[in-house]
Amino acid sequence: MNPRRFTCVAEQYHLAYLAQRLQLAQTAKFGIDLSDDRIGIELKSRLNLYTPNFAVHEYQVEHFREELPHHTLFWAFMTYTLDTPISEMREQEIERQISSRETWILPWDWIRQFPIAAAKTGPYIYVHHKYFPKHDECITLEEKGSKLHFPEGWGLEERLEREKE
Repeated sequence: MNPRRFTCVAEQYHLAYLAQRLQLAQTAKFGIDLSDDRIGIELKSRLNLYTPNFAVHEYQVEHFREELPHHTLFWAFMTYTLDTPISEMREQEIERQISSRETWILPWDWIRQFPIAAAKTGPYIYVHHKYFPKHDECITLEEKGSKLHFPEGWGLEERLEREKE
C-alpha cells in the first residue's frame, strides 16, 4: 500500500476510535478534528516505528483557539503499532492491523512550552514524546491493547465514565 494513502486512511480510523471513546463528533469544525459544543481535540499520530516526534504547524495553535474561543481545546498525540508492514497491507485491512494505540490528551496551552522552528513549509512546533506527562501524573485507562492518558479535572473523565454505563 502507498504509505501516503495509508497515513490518510489510518488517521480516519484513529479519529473514529477517539470520537467513540470520548463521545465527540468527527466534524473537522473550523479545522479541529473532533468536537462537540464544549470540547475540541486536534489529533497528531505516529507509527511506533518512527521517532516519536510530532510536528504541529504553528498557525494551528492560534487559529483553532480563535475559531473556537468558548471550547476547551486539547491536543491528542497518538503512537500506534501495526501487525503487518504497510507495504503488505490492503486498505480494507488497516483497522484490523492496528494492534495497539497509546494516546496522550493534553491541554491546549501545554504546547506553548516548546519553541517554534522554521521549516520550508512553515513554522512548526516539534513535540517529542519524552515530554509527555509520566503515567503517575495523569489518568490512564487501558482497553483492548490501547492506553489513553489524560489530565484529571478537565472534563474528560466524565465522558469516559458515561461510556462505561
